[in-house]
Amino acid sequence: MRRRKPWTVKKRRPRPRKTASDSAAPPKRIRKPPAPNDQKTPLITEFFKVRRSGRKTKKQLKRETELEIHQKTLSSSIKASISYALPTILRPNLKARAISIDGAVHLILVAKSKIEVGEELLYDYGDRSSEVTSVNTWLLTS
Repeated sequence: MRRRKPWTVKKRRPRPRKTASDSAAPPKRIRKPPAPNDQKTPLITEFFKVRRSGRKTKKQLKRETELEIHQKTLSSSIKASISYALPTILRPNLKARAISIDGAVHLILVAKSKIEVGEELLYDYGDRSSEVTSVNTWLLTS
């Protein structure tokens, strides 16, 4: 075996010891910021064109007709509930009187107050119980 000469032997340098100030130092290798089309950033796969036409689509027209139907249905139910409540809310402006002409009883409507042109004519139909109708027979036929 051959022996090396002392001047050819490589000597190892001792590593410097780490201190507290060395740990706060920035890393030697600086990373570049990721590219915009990197795997972390999602790719654009769909494109929706902006509608610039003034025409309405079939879907919009269908939605509008359904909305109109719903509003009319709702308003008619409100009108129906009001029409049931009107006789109790509004006071009649006519009163019924029974008169006999040639032995036959006739019903006439007499104004309770002055009636304006275009005003609705309202009168109370009265009680329909058996005691009242036995006395006033005209209530059965009206």
